[in-house]
Amino acid sequence: MINIKFEYEWNEICPIFFDNEKVFEQIGTGVLINILENVYLLTASHIIDELYKYKNSNLLIPTIDGFDRIAGTLYHRKLKENENRDNDKIDFSYYKLSSEIVKKLHYDIVPLKKDQIDFSNSFMFKDVDILEKNIKHKELYKFVKEIYSNQTLENKKIINEIDNYVCNTTIIFAGYPNTKSKSYNDVHQSEAVYYYARALSNKEYMNNNYDKNINILAEHGKYGVIDENFNLKTSPKPNGISGGGIYKIIRTNDGFDRKLIGIGHTYKKQKHLFIGININYCMHIIKSIEERQNYLKGKNSELHSTL
Repeated sequence: MINIKFEYEWNEICPIFFDNEKVFEQIGTGVLINILENVYLLTASHIIDELYKYKNSNLLIPTIDGFDRIAGTLYHRKLKENENRDNDKIDFSYYKLSSEIVKKLHYDIVPLKKDQIDFSNSFMFKDVDILEKNIKHKELYKFVKEIYSNQTLENKKIINEIDNYVCNTTIIFAGYPNTKSKSYNDVHQSEAVYYYARALSNKEYMNNNYDKNINILAEHGKYGVIDENFNLKTSPKPNGISGGGIYKIIRTNDGFDRKLIGIGHTYKKQKHLFIGININYCMHIIKSIEERQNYLKGKNSELHSTL
């Protein structure tokens, strides 16, 4: 948001494509993480729903061989009778990828490691006095730009507080909007977009009826995105970023970096609200399923031994 330079490329996010006998199109985003001695592709359940709507359909991701079907064990959060995905506050599914597809992931796709993930319970707005709430949007960024261009001792103190403000209040929803997906001569090109948003307070979570320990909420605002030169620009519609990563900004010795804090699944346009699930809760689901599967394997082995 303010002169941010990231230490690593954002190579853990990848576009997800839907393919059947009639259609080939980009429909969502996934995040790859390397944890628990496996590689997982995390995404939104409503992306996986497409597999069950059409016959002979597949979900594909880029590999060194082109587009390949996502291979591995799928956990899908299916809807119960009379449930609607629009009201699903979890909306989270994942693949435990097979070793075969992990070996041939596209060169630009690199799963995140554990130290690049923040397993905190909640991410909410923390106010900082230096930036008054009554400063208008354009005036605020004009003020910030002037402070950064004039590196006096006093300004450095203010810059330090501004940097703290960025880390405490900024949440990024990253993914591949389908408006940035292009195809020509059998070549498919996608571009990731990073949507800056304001973390919400505990009161705002309560007003929107979301659990701060499960979900992540952030307000995208009416102004689009802001580049490194403080220029306001209109962002593309976020259709297609479902299943993408949610990040917080952290400070490093060299400037800024980011850590994964969740998986996004919903954008409520009228409220300018991004919604996702906390990565800590995602891992709770994954570990619970892994433990149950290991238990069942143990019971089966015990049964075979008895027989």
